[in-house]
Amino acid sequence: MDRETRERRDRLLEQVTSRASARLELAELYRDLGHVDQAGRWGISVEGWTRNRERDAYTALIKQQRPDAEGMLRRLSGLNPREPLTADAAAVIAEASRLPSRSSTVLHGWRAQLDFWSRWTSGPVAAMGAGVFVVMLIAMFAAAFSGSDDLTMPARLTATVVALSLALAALFRLPASILRRQWIRAVSLVIVAVMLGAVFAILAPSPGFRLPGEV
Repeated sequence: MDRETRERRDRLLEQVTSRASARLELAELYRDLGHVDQAGRWGISVEGWTRNRERDAYTALIKQQRPDAEGMLRRLSGLNPREPLTADAAAVIAEASRLPSRSSTVLHGWRAQLDFWSRWTSGPVAAMGAGVFVVMLIAMFAAAFSGSDDLTMPARLTATVVALSLALAALFRLPASILRRQWIRAVSLVIVAVMLGAVFAILAPSPGFRLPGEV
């Protein structure tokens, strides 16, 4: 790809979300270059434009990226969530969903939104718990080296916060597993959440709890 072609491609890429015709121009550019997957990617929004070979290549590209075929197609092809899908696009989604993967469920509407937030909020919550654990562990080591004898309460508070954050992460992840019919994972998440909730209930400080040294 020469410099002029790259510059034209970059200009079109900047316009795909605001100008539908830019997708077709980009698809034609990639077809001329022989990039069948990218031709299928950008031409799929135009009914009847893509060829079988281009759709097949784009189908394989979608499945390599994520199991959520429709969501990936919309992101890759610059289609907003409310934009209707062409018959060709629907065929690509159906075919990608039949390929082997951990989940072939295609979600739509509010289910897709709930699935997205379920998967992407559970990670930060779990990371928060891990961060608290690391910080408190460093603090307890520092206290131990400084000669402090009573580390029971800091350790208890750390375990409480970590148990709560991991239990919440499991509960946040649960809707995605149910929507995708991953029943074994869903049951496992419930068990983990219940166990961690029990740990939190046991270790949580009582209303009259005071840290060592507090009056």
